[in-house]
Amino acid sequence: MIYFPQYYLCGEKQFTNLFQAFDHQKNTGHFPHYEIDPELIESLKHIKRPKNLSTQYIRDLIIKGLRQVRNKNRKLRLCLGGGTDSWTILDVCIKNDIYLDEVVTGLVSFEGDVRADLEYLPAIAYAKKHEGQQIGTVKAVRPTSSDLEYLDMPEWYKKTRGRSMPCRPFFDQWYDKELTDPDWTNLTGWVKPAFKIEDGKVFLCHLDGDLGEWMGMDFVPLWIDKHNPELHVAMAYTMLDLIPSKKLIQNSFVQITNLNDTKLENKILGALGMQTPRAWLNLHFLGKKPFDQNIKTKYFNKELSRLRLDAFNAKYIESMTEVYEQYKDLPYAVEKIGNFVQTIGRYSQKIPILQDKFGG
Repeated sequence: MIYFPQYYLCGEKQFTNLFQAFDHQKNTGHFPHYEIDPELIESLKHIKRPKNLSTQYIRDLIIKGLRQVRNKNRKLRLCLGGGTDSWTILDVCIKNDIYLDEVVTGLVSFEGDVRADLEYLPAIAYAKKHEGQQIGTVKAVRPTSSDLEYLDMPEWYKKTRGRSMPCRPFFDQWYDKELTDPDWTNLTGWVKPAFKIEDGKVFLCHLDGDLGEWMGMDFVPLWIDKHNPELHVAMAYTMLDLIPSKKLIQNSFVQITNLNDTKLENKILGALGMQTPRAWLNLHFLGKKPFDQNIKTKYFNKELSRLRLDAFNAKYIESMTEVYEQYKDLPYAVEKIGNFVQTIGRYSQKIPILQDKFGG
């Protein structure tokens, strides 16, 4: 059984790829809704607001969750993105003697360009110091030219997970090669609480873009572990205590990456105990821009040109045109800026957040 099931529900049929769900929508008229683990939803309901919302309380819940996962699984792998989530898990494991059998990172550069890989290097270096002790093996996986061949498959975007249309190989090639081994448990930090504001009420809610790339995979998203739901509740109330009410505007979706206030973001990360030793890592200096136009991707594209692999970009843009033409007439399906296309985000089930507890 998948630890954290998530899927698109289109009528009575489930899909782990949004474009397949779109095709079903064309044939049936059913709208694809994003559904996340019903056991998680049930575990969060009616949990009371903690009396003590200290950083240490949150840290203790993180330690509790990690020890539970460690004790239940024979081989534990941390998928290290280098940001605040996976850095925190790495740091807590090292400082609390929680053994990780493997730490794996997918890099950007073919050739080891430090600027392209900069976001990952501090965490890799930190992990390497503990390899053979608190960590079994540290793997930093570079893309190869063969990893680019996924674009040669007809309608390749219907074979990815969730709404993913990667313009870099990243973990996508590793998903099927390594991360599907049933002997291993994949651990991630996804995802910090996010909030949907409707009619003046606040709901806990998540987008398919945050978790969807893991759709159909067996993994443990530590921050929303259904066996440790108090952690997500504590994180949510901590964030809401710090976010000014003027940012919780009517009919909005609020998450830490769209606050547009670096001081506030740092304050929240500090309260959650999730700051890395690098300020630029905390604030996603290398890229959370939409439509895959962040700094990492720009370095990746420059390297493609140096290696005379520009045909990859041409194929990608051609695919974007194909996707847009196939689904542009579906309601709430795709949007386009320049040559780049992405699907419109879908919200998960909503849980009301009351003053003193989560609603039912």
